Amino acid sequence: MENKEAKLAQEQGIDVKALMEENRHYELTYRGDIDHGAVLLGQSIGIIDDIKSVKDILDDVVKGAEASIKRINSLIS
Repeated sequence: MENKEAKLAQEQGIDVKALMEENRHYELTYRGDIDHGAVLLGQSIGIIDDIKSVKDILDDVVKGAEASIKRINSLIS
């Protein structure tokens, strides 16, 4: 892993052509081409514990919504 000084030196040494190529990859991703684009993950990648199916994600969202509705309903009754 690079330290901060090494990363800063690397960024200062980048030329215009390389910078334009890097930006092209971001543009590809923005347009939906994640195979050739640059997908930024950053620090958020560290909080991923598992990979769920869409069904499991939707089930979790629905369960959470049901629990919220029941809780709110109990406040009204």
